[in-house]
Amino acid sequence: LFACGLVMLSMFVLQQVILTLDVIPTGLPLHRLGPFGLWFAYFAAAIEYKRWFTPESQAVGFVFVYIAYAIHIVYTVQLLRICAPAKEPPAVAESAGASWWPGEWRLPSAFQHAIWLVAPPKQLED
Repeated sequence: LFACGLVMLSMFVLQQVILTLDVIPTGLPLHRLGPFGLWFAYFAAAIEYKRWFTPESQAVGFVFVYIAYAIHIVYTVQLLRICAPAKEPPAVAESAGASWWPGEWRLPSAFQHAIWLVAPPKQLED
């Protein structure tokens, strides 16, 4: 279980780093809960593989599994909400070398700083 715990720790940290760098928080940041589901599943597995069986520890393991399921459902719904097209399009930065997209494109506003999309300009510079 120690080796699995090391993998869980690195996956947890990397997911939190990605969420920090790639998502602009709007409202309650429920997407930050997602990586915690890994820890509940890890502790449930640790309880499942313990040496001596007791009904109480089995019940605690079941509770951890259901908490992990609930966290992953909330995380998935939150990611779908974040990735949905914005109601109003994000502001377009008109500068050379910056990401640019037509104003009528409804891109997700949570990722507007991490979109590396360069669409052709409306007119050429003279």
